[in-house]
Amino acid sequence: MKRTLTTFLLVLFVPLYFLGQDNGRGSTAKATKTKTGVKRALVVGISDYKETSLKLDYSDDDAIIFKAYLEEVEKIPQERLVTLASNDSSQILPETQPTSANILRELKKIMDETQEGDTVYFYFAGHGDVVDDQGFEEGFLLAADTNDKQEYYGTPGVISLKHLNSVITNVTDKGAKFILVLDACRSGFLYKEGTQKNLETFNNNFQHSTKFFSCGPNQLSYESKDLGHGYFTYYLVLGMLGAADNLIQDNSLQYFELATFLDGKVKNETNQKQAPIVWHQNTVGVFKAVDTKDKELALKNLQGASSIKDIWASRSLENFKKESVTENPIVKQFNKALKKENFSGNDSSAYQIFKRAKTEKQVNDTVLQRMRNGLINALSTNAQILINSYIGNAQELPRSTVFKTKAHYLELCLELLSKDDFIYDRILMSKLFLEAYSIIRARHYSKYPEAKSRLKEALKIEDRAAYIHNALGIVLNHENNYKEADLHYKKAKSLIPSWSFPVNNIGSNYYEQYQYENAKKYLDEALTMIGSKGDACNNLGAMSEGQGKYSEAESYYHKVKEVDGEYSVTTLRNLGALYKNKGNIKKAIEWYDMAFKKDSTNVYSYYDYSQILNDNNLDNKRAEKLLIKAIELEPFFSRGYAEYADLLRRYPRNKNSYKTADSLYTFAIKNDPFYEWSYAGKGWLYHKQNLKTEALSSFNKAIEVNPKKPKSYYYLANYYKSGLKDFDKAEELYLKAIELDSFYLPAYENLVDLYNKNNEEAKSLTILNNLINWNTDAPDIWNLLGNTHFDVKDYSKAVKAYQKAIDIDSTYAKGFTNLGFSLMKTGAYNEASNAFKKATRFNPFKNNLESFSVALVTEGRNKNRAGNNEEALTIFEQAFNLSANYDTATAIAELLYFNENSVKAFETIKSVDINEISKTRKIKFLELACKVAIDINLEQESKAYYESLKAINPSPNYILEALINNASGNNETAKELLSKANPLMLKEQFLSKKFNATAINTIKQLRND
Repeated sequence: MKRTLTTFLLVLFVPLYFLGQDNGRGSTAKATKTKTGVKRALVVGISDYKETSLKLDYSDDDAIIFKAYLEEVEKIPQERLVTLASNDSSQILPETQPTSANILRELKKIMDETQEGDTVYFYFAGHGDVVDDQGFEEGFLLAADTNDKQEYYGTPGVISLKHLNSVITNVTDKGAKFILVLDACRSGFLYKEGTQKNLETFNNNFQHSTKFFSCGPNQLSYESKDLGHGYFTYYLVLGMLGAADNLIQDNSLQYFELATFLDGKVKNETNQKQAPIVWHQNTVGVFKAVDTKDKELALKNLQGASSIKDIWASRSLENFKKESVTENPIVKQFNKALKKENFSGNDSSAYQIFKRAKTEKQVNDTVLQRMRNGLINALSTNAQILINSYIGNAQELPRSTVFKTKAHYLELCLELLSKDDFIYDRILMSKLFLEAYSIIRARHYSKYPEAKSRLKEALKIEDRAAYIHNALGIVLNHENNYKEADLHYKKAKSLIPSWSFPVNNIGSNYYEQYQYENAKKYLDEALTMIGSKGDACNNLGAMSEGQGKYSEAESYYHKVKEVDGEYSVTTLRNLGALYKNKGNIKKAIEWYDMAFKKDSTNVYSYYDYSQILNDNNLDNKRAEKLLIKAIELEPFFSRGYAEYADLLRRYPRNKNSYKTADSLYTFAIKNDPFYEWSYAGKGWLYHKQNLKTEALSSFNKAIEVNPKKPKSYYYLANYYKSGLKDFDKAEELYLKAIELDSFYLPAYENLVDLYNKNNEEAKSLTILNNLINWNTDAPDIWNLLGNTHFDVKDYSKAVKAYQKAIDIDSTYAKGFTNLGFSLMKTGAYNEASNAFKKATRFNPFKNNLESFSVALVTEGRNKNRAGNNEEALTIFEQAFNLSANYDTATAIAELLYFNENSVKAFETIKSVDINEISKTRKIKFLELACKVAIDINLEQESKAYYESLKAINPSPNYILEALINNASGNNETAKELLSKANPLMLKEQFLSKKFNATAINTIKQLRND
């Protein structure tokens, strides 16, 4: 049954000894001989709940007027009249705030101090709720520090009706008097069904009490802005003052008179929408005697001659304020410390001030008790806010040190409490949770057994605490105990059906077991729930990404901003990782930068960023700094130590680097035995030291600890493939990884690569075509298919496969590089050039236009050697348009020169800056430029190029110098220079490689002359 939240006012005040009277209408009440005791009261009014969704308008105002009634009319002295109201200006310590700790403390005090003949008043104005606990209705009063997720079992913030009933029973068994009044569903907070359930539940409780309800089960209670109160409470106070004594007129207020008065007034004010209910075993019994003056004032109020505040003013109660104890300097210091949340840890903290005040007896016992209560309230409330944040689906929880600090606060509370205190077990339970979650939050995996023990101990106190079950599920899930984790997640879900955290976790649990349909079912359910739709989007995105469906994943990640109003740091990191997987390193770094800007303490950002810098060889020094910072932030997270060990393994600094790396891997494994890569990294370290037996042992240990995780088999397969060159064993292990997770794309990628390198492309095609049949939206699969077609030189099919990958995801950067090479092989050079440009834009760190242009030049030269000069020129021009550099310019200019088109060749040469190229390349380029200039009769340019050539290469080039002199009309000098040349260089076979036909004819003519 759906849980609903209820708003109500609760007042307990009727003498139970009157319940047995059987007076007739108009009869005189018979005196009952009872021991005369004292009156004591607890008044609670809550408008300002810490959860903004629960805030009310007039609950605390109603509490204040009822407090005034008890103080002025019933004459209850201050020492026996406790008020806990969120807007009571007369209250100055945290102990007076209407939190569950304060309310429960005062109820225990009432229970302990009440004696025979006493009369007890309990007034509560605020929210209430009734939940369905495995078929049984259970009600709660919601204190100011409650959560709004209906997590009531084992958390502060609530007072169960069972507990309240036990207090009433204890009091009445002593011969004292106690009554209940309920003002329900004010401000229209509840659904009709919830209101009815709430009132029915309250009707079934407190059978020894008189009950005053503000309305029927199917009605709402209304408030008045003019009165500044709820109608029911307002007229209840006036009626008790004597305005209700209008039927018998004997200054003796009977229950039926109060019921008639309330029914008439409230119905009239609400246009018959609200009808109060007064229930008593004897409706004509006497409630109380009425003072004539009070009755007169109440009647004047009804006539409009005065307001209810005027009544209190006429009784000399100025604004309900009392003398404050804050003049005491110790109390001032104490309050100042509480306000600053300086609770403990230094001499000026509230805890130390309290301890000194107690030891040195600086204040009297009453003030000391108030200080103690205020400290307990402040500490427990501060911790409860964090628990509420956890229950409230907070997108980003604080670091583990915060949980540890709050646990310490509750440790101090337990020190200040006695074990029989009402809230002792609840505080203990919260402390155990916070201690456990500080371990979970720190990812201190070696202490997970300790966290599990604390959580199980907490559940022994209260098995219905959903937040404990959820946390325990997290621990069990990490230990690969998926079945038991699932039980605890589902228990949390059943206890709070509206809480999305455990629903998300159930989905993640199935995802880690590779049960994708079940995972999506629960994650889709979480996506419909209020509180953490962003978490559900991130989880759904991660699942899609793991299956290679990048467009779908990105859509989920961007939806986080749509549902939450902004990207979480987790989403920003996820987008960074997504673009990295697609090969778009530039965009990945942009997302990581945004993640850092949003939260500089998120260690995953450091690790992901460090990894991308290392893998792309961008900035290894910065990568190392990021790793060190991440380890500082979370010193028990194994990933940091394993990745720092990787850095030392890949880039050893000295002879001790491998030894240090070994110790880091060992620490990572000890701290988290379920982290597969620690074993793999250590295995590769041993392999690098030629310790192959030890290497295999490390890889196999990962499988022993994680027998159902594909990564363990995948890492070992990579070792057999690349380290031991045992391809059959590698194939077996890749297939085992795929058997465990049919979507595990890294295993497919390396298996296909294994087949292709061993000329078994037919196996690759079979496995990829089968995979495409049921996972057609993964661009990586089409990319692998393209690679396989490319390897067998079926370039047209390769183009189609790569194009399909890009059609699925237009930002799939890997596809553009491969598509460019395939298009080049099919002769689509312009299209290839465009693909190369996009590949460079997406990943300028790995790709650059110059390298792609060189690939085109190589292809063009192959065509040229095959005699396809025209096609070669087209390719060279395309390469030059892609990147105007030495290689492309030289290729075009040479081809044009040899084809007697030196005019166009010279235009190409002029566009190249040769300052940055090597000496060897400069020599070659200047020789070509000089030959081209000679060919088109550019005398000055040819001489200038030749002088530049001699400046870097003093060795004479007699043939080139002869051609320059001949072009200048110095034929004799040209002939003389040729005579000095090596005869071998003047042979036809050499000249044809260096000079075009025009130059060769000139040389021949000079020699013949």
